[in-house]
Amino acid sequence: INYEITPDLRIGLAYGWGSKAPALAQLYPGPVFYEIPLYQRTAVKDNGAVDEVNSLYLLYVDKFTPDNSKLKPARSEQLELSLSYEHRGFRGGLNVYSKRNYRDIYTEMSFSSILLGNYIDNPDQEAELPYVIDGQKRHRLSRYNFVNGGTTKNQGIEIMLSTPKWTAIATSFNLRGGITKSIYNPVQNWLS
Repeated sequence: INYEITPDLRIGLAYGWGSKAPALAQLYPGPVFYEIPLYQRTAVKDNGAVDEVNSLYLLYVDKFTPDNSKLKPARSEQLELSLSYEHRGFRGGLNVYSKRNYRDIYTEMSFSSILLGNYIDNPDQEAELPYVIDGQKRHRLSRYNFVNGGTTKNQGIEIMLSTPKWTAIATSFNLRGGITKSIYNPVQNWLS
């Protein structure tokens, strides 16, 4: 809405609302694989080269597929008030605004743990297997998911002033400035 109070003075009010759907890669990400080394034995030939046939590397592979199917669109609202004045080529303007983004999509990190065998060298050098399992060991795995929840609020004032064009130097002078305040509130969940 823009209203002319006098031929030199205008006031305006604007409201906007927006929505941004999550990307397909956010909704349906591919799996993430974590490799956890369990045991490694490198055999060496007489000439110092690695004996690939008699070497052994045990690895546990964890597959994690994030479920982000419940993501909702991010939303935003903006309210703006403007005032402009023009007289004899001089112009002035003032904008005051407030914008809020909510249900932002961001990455949340959490952890899960898995209990695996603790592999050590076999004390019996003649045994068929070069390792034995001696108890268990807990491994911590990080998990990342996209979630809704962050909120950003921006508020500000902008001022604009300009002079008429000076014929002698074929230019006009402009002065612009503003102050902005931003607050970001993520919703983070750190699990141990």
